[in-house]
Amino acid sequence: MRIVEYIGLKAKVYSIIKYAPDHPTPSLDIPGFRKLKGVGRAAVKANCRHLEYRKYLHSTETQFTTFNRLMSTRQQQIYTVRDTKKALSAFDSKRRFCSDGIRTRAHGNWRDRVSTFGDNSL
Repeated sequence: MRIVEYIGLKAKVYSIIKYAPDHPTPSLDIPGFRKLKGVGRAAVKANCRHLEYRKYLHSTETQFTTFNRLMSTRQQQIYTVRDTKKALSAFDSKRRFCSDGIRTRAHGNWRDRVSTFGDNSL
């Protein structure tokens, strides 16, 4: 299978649509391969579609998703916890864009430091 469309919002947050031979034209309604770090598979399958990845790629909004987790205590009591996590957002708090708008650098990169001696030869 070949990849028709790939949308990567940030590290470990991406969606892939593959060409399916049983569908004559690639469609975005075909269930693709979606990964979302820190959010359970059932929540990703139910709440995050490929079109939403595309929507949040060019926006400053953030989508949150809510799901249930099983928890247990030391007294062997099992209970569920309703958890809300940030699901889709194009903002990456660990990287910043360079002046060309394409390349990125980690915060604190040596190329971004300004010399205290007046020459910016770094």
